[in-house]
Amino acid sequence: MVIQVGGGQLQMAFRSAPSQVFQHRQGCSLRHDKAEPFELTLAFCTSLETRKVVAKIALASIAHQYGVSYALSPQFDHLRQVRAASATSSLPVSIFCNKSFMDSHLRTVHQHSVISYLSAGQRKGWAVVTLFGGLTYVVQLTENYGEASSRKFSIFYDAATRKRFNPVLLANEMSLIRIALSKESVFENSQLIDAQWSPMIFSSRYSFR
Repeated sequence: MVIQVGGGQLQMAFRSAPSQVFQHRQGCSLRHDKAEPFELTLAFCTSLETRKVVAKIALASIAHQYGVSYALSPQFDHLRQVRAASATSSLPVSIFCNKSFMDSHLRTVHQHSVISYLSAGQRKGWAVVTLFGGLTYVVQLTENYGEASSRKFSIFYDAATRKRFNPVLLANEMSLIRIALSKESVFENSQLIDAQWSPMIFSSRYSFR
C-alpha cells in the first residue's frame, strides 16, 4: 500500500493487492477542487471516494494476510460491493475519534495501518484503517463470520522509510477493536477529527486548514 501527497492530490495505490479482489486494476486518486500543493482539507477525509478507498484497503489487507481466495469468500461479499456504492450511508465505513486508541502506540503523519479482528464468538469482523497517523476509520468486514476460531492481524507501514514496521502496542488487536467500538469513540464529528489529526499535520512538513 502506497499513499502519497503532492500537487494538491492524494494518491493511493496498492502493491501486492490482487486486482481481481476489486475487479479493477487501477489505483484510486482523490482530489479536493480547492486544494493547493501540500495542503489538505477535512473534506477529503469524509468523502465517498475516500471511504471506498478505506474499505478497499481493508479488503486488500485480508487478501495480503490470508490469500485471494479467502478475500473472495462469501463472508466478504458486502465489503467487495463497495465499488458500486453511490452514497456514504451504504458503505460499512465510519470515521471516528478516540484518545485511548490514538494513545495505543506512537505514530507520525507518515504512517498508515490496518488492525483487524474477526470474532468467532460474535460472528462478525472489523478493521480499523488509519491514514496519515490520525485519520481513523472503522470498517465492518463481515456480519457473517462463520469460522470456529477468531482471526486477528495488523499491518503498519511507514511512507517515509517505505517499509513495514512493528510498533510497540499497548493492547492486542482484539482489545484495540473493542476500544474503537466502545462508547469512548465519537463518530462522524468533523471538529473532533480536526482536533485529533491537525497536531500531527502541524508538526510535519504539510500545512493544514
